[in-house]
Amino acid sequence: MTKNIATSKERLLQYLELKGISKKDFYSKTEIKRGFLDTDKLKSNISDVFLANIIANFNDLNLYWLISGIGEMLLSIVKEINALENYTASEISVHIHNNKVDFDNNPVYQLLRESDIKDGVIELMTEKIKKQQQALNKEETS
Repeated sequence: MTKNIATSKERLLQYLELKGISKKDFYSKTEIKRGFLDTDKLKSNISDVFLANIIANFNDLNLYWLISGIGEMLLSIVKEINALENYTASEISVHIHNNKVDFDNNPVYQLLRESDIKDGVIELMTEKIKKQQQALNKEETS
């Protein structure tokens, strides 16, 4: 569990430090005005609009932790997915086999499966569009 820091803005600064994100980069990415994280404003609240903006731009940040200071700073599913990036497919396969991973109840696998399904749908739609464009081009040249 992450150390409980008094305010949401102070916790946000802790997150940015952990991720190596400068205030300037934070402001640029969120389009929040400079000064939001200034020392004299750290005790003020973060509006719901700003919270939504922050979470939209930093998807591994645990909103519950940011608001309350309770729990883990980073969402575990994002940590698991990020951890997978460091391994080859064969290493992941060995891990799955050795640990008898329960795919039906594994949120990482479910997320990857949903992603594969979406990729498949996009690929099919792209092929259909190409075929329709080719058919239209043939009609125009005839």
